[in-house]
Amino acid sequence: MLSNLLFEVRSSAGTTILSRKEAIVKRLSRIQLLTCLCAAIALVPGVSSALMCGGGLVDAVSSTSLHQHFTHPVWSADGKGGAVTGKANSEQASDIRTRVDDFVHRRYIHGVPYLKAKKLGSEALPTLEAMLRDTSETEHWDIIVTTMGYIGDSSSVVTLVDFIENRFKGEVNSWQCVALLSSIGALGHIAGNGSSSALEYLSKACYVKTWEAKALKWHFRKYSGERLAIVLAKFGVNGLSKSGTERARELLLNLERHPESAKSESALKPNIEEGLQRIDRIQKEGALKVFEKQNDEG
Repeated sequence: MLSNLLFEVRSSAGTTILSRKEAIVKRLSRIQLLTCLCAAIALVPGVSSALMCGGGLVDAVSSTSLHQHFTHPVWSADGKGGAVTGKANSEQASDIRTRVDDFVHRRYIHGVPYLKAKKLGSEALPTLEAMLRDTSETEHWDIIVTTMGYIGDSSSVVTLVDFIENRFKGEVNSWQCVALLSSIGALGHIAGNGSSSALEYLSKACYVKTWEAKALKWHFRKYSGERLAIVLAKFGVNGLSKSGTERARELLLNLERHPESAKSESALKPNIEEGLQRIDRIQKEGALKVFEKQNDEG
């Protein structure tokens, strides 16, 4: 099933990219990498942390409005402090935007670097969220959402869940498909950072029936209904395990012992086994060692 999805996502992406003559080699190689990892994460043990992608929002937010958000003047008794603070805020906001832009627009052959993303900190979230609402950033949505996941702030849960469940209607394109699937993994990292809301969402996201009940309004070609629900449940298992929590272990063991159906048991078994191994590694070695990539930039 996912091998077919891989082929269709890659084919669709190739057509889109070839229509954009500038930077054709860079974009084609990137979508092939993303889609290969997208399929691998749900099928092959040992590569599940390779793909941490992002999601996109349809409505665009201008950089002007973002700038205004950060540079609102601060009041002071003499009227001078506000101007100085406002200027400092403006410079800080500009620095954050520059750092986020530089980070997001790079190509990472082996995956987004965990520590560098985490070091951007919560102050980068308004910029990242604005970029998620900017359709011109579509090809970078995967990195954006991954970065939000690595930062690990619980406030990002609402953004990611809304993206997964409400942002799209009808058939999504290849970039959007990769981003949607990968947003679930980002929630796993946020859960691992202590978010109970992210962990609660993922505790249900690993069930096929959960996704069927949600009746999502988007699909990718023939992947809709039960076919799509199975794919999403696989990513739910992967995302849950990335939290590295003991609660995640309990939930996966329960799912393993009490599968929803023979079909779901067969589909999810490899993911559950890999997920349990991943939890062991995170608890023994730490998230940084498990998720940090080497020689990332290409």
